[in-house]
Amino acid sequence: AFMFKLCAVEIELKDDSIPMPYLQYSKTKYSINEVLDNGRVIAADYVEIYLNEIDLEIIEKQYKMKYSICIDVEASVKDYLPRWFTDIVFQLFKDKTSLKHVDEILYNIAKYKLNACYGLCCQRWDKPEIIEQVDGKYIEDSSKSQEDLFNETINKRSTILPYFVGVWCTSYAASNLFKMGEMCELWLYSDTDSCYGINWDMQKVEAYNQECINFMQERGYGGGVEHEGKTYYLGVIEFEADSEYTSFKYMGAKRYAGVCKKDGKIHITVAGVPKEKGATCLNSMDDFKPEFVFEGTKTGKLTHSHLYIEDIYINDYGDEVADSIDLSPCDYELDCVKYHSLDDYIRGVTEIYIDSPDDTDNLAELFGG
Repeated sequence: AFMFKLCAVEIELKDDSIPMPYLQYSKTKYSINEVLDNGRVIAADYVEIYLNEIDLEIIEKQYKMKYSICIDVEASVKDYLPRWFTDIVFQLFKDKTSLKHVDEILYNIAKYKLNACYGLCCQRWDKPEIIEQVDGKYIEDSSKSQEDLFNETINKRSTILPYFVGVWCTSYAASNLFKMGEMCELWLYSDTDSCYGINWDMQKVEAYNQECINFMQERGYGGGVEHEGKTYYLGVIEFEADSEYTSFKYMGAKRYAGVCKKDGKIHITVAGVPKEKGATCLNSMDDFKPEFVFEGTKTGKLTHSHLYIEDIYINDYGDEVADSIDLSPCDYELDCVKYHSLDDYIRGVTEIYIDSPDDTDNLAELFGG
């Protein structure tokens, strides 16, 4: 396992049509003249970002760089997660699967527990303490050092696994998602664990699924979970009838719609808009375009307004009025990511310097002239 900082000069996508650029601008430590698409780096004169070996494999497939170097490199022997932990994860997967369409409450409890296993891998080990003030505001307690906070956290029973486990789990999940995206002729859109595409190569899908099944059997987790006449396997690619569309349209992250082949109705996913009621706002797919407004009175979407009252009083209706939250209908205007080709951008001339392990400050010298 390798962890390092990648420094890249004149980095850009190899192909403008790549639907899901891997470099996240929010994760970069430093960048110059970056070109962004919905938070993803399409091109930049210079980028610094911390990665691991799995991330780099994806980046090397997608991007070309004039110069690149890895610094602050750390390495460790890589192994599987503790057996006691994977046993718990698999048992929760079995519980969730066997409860599907049987008991909705117990199914959701099992599902939340399973999801929480990932959360246990991504906890900060130096969590700051937050203190509530008399006026209701919150501040961070600065009396404890980062080392003290770290030592307190690792001694708590709720601390299960170190943070880097979550980092590598995330990278492996991303790698699997990108493998899935490459199995269709036209990769349209991806979400955390799903991929929308046209003309899937079923031989590649079946080969990938068989690899997953073989791996689980090699690790001693049997042949899957039997439920309602179907065998469910952990990690395999599944096609959902409810997600097969005769037409599909997307405006960017968490903003897409399609006509479902199964029921002929429009289904939507738009962050901030209730799915079922939001879909009824569209008369046709033509309505799903920039500046379309999902009306709060129709979707049931509410906005929170905080009311701060200095002195409690009784209003004309006999109600006691104090600090409170008002809920009122909230409209949502659909926007869209604006796409450009790399030729639309003109690079600036920039002198670039970084701090390197050997005290060589000039980037040209660091990359060999």
